Amino acid sequence: RRVLFRSGMLYGDGHLIRRSSAAKNGQWRIDFCEGDAEVLGVYSLLTRKVFNIDPNIRVRGNWSEIYFCSRIVYEYYSKVANHPDGKKTGKLSLPEIAKRSRDLLNGFICGLFSVEGSAKINRYVRLTLEMLEPQLIQEISSYFESLGLRSHRYQYRKGEKMMQGLYLYGPTDITFYLKHIGIIGHNERKLVSFLSARQSAVDSPEEARWKGKPYRL
Repeated sequence: RRVLFRSGMLYGDGHLIRRSSAAKNGQWRIDFCEGDAEVLGVYSLLTRKVFNIDPNIRVRGNWSEIYFCSRIVYEYYSKVANHPDGKKTGKLSLPEIAKRSRDLLNGFICGLFSVEGSAKINRYVRLTLEMLEPQLIQEISSYFESLGLRSHRYQYRKGEKMMQGLYLYGPTDITFYLKHIGIIGHNERKLVSFLSARQSAVDSPEEARWKGKPYRL
């Protein structure tokens, strides 16, 4: 689950250098950019724990870049985890390896939502995912429906492309998501704080918080 959790993070905010460039220069580089300090820390920690690699970190204002070069890790993500090299927009779908079990798929989705998800809270609570990835959004929406979650789909034009989105709405579905899938970073803190105030779920939000964790620091 940790490996697939990291794969989900890379799907959202990561990049594999184009294969032709990597082969030419001998630099099989994998990049990850993020502005949430907790997410950055977890990604860096998992890089060391899973691949025994101490990545480079470059701070760029409000966000940071984590990168390293490894042919073995590059080939894993490219050939096993189905991560496109070079430009990836419009090419993403759920990796076949993530579909082997619910636990692996939940780990992947947890990682993806941790970097691309957005928690919106006013009188109610909503967890949203927007990407220029129609197939990926459709597959995740269908999976949520199979779990009994009410996944709401929408789209809107962004330049020449159509942004695809889905959201979960209401304390019941959000608590289920936290309990069985999980999320990290500032979005998790917002959701747990809201649910704690509402106290409307069967499981306490604090229990849901830890059950949804794909790892322990």
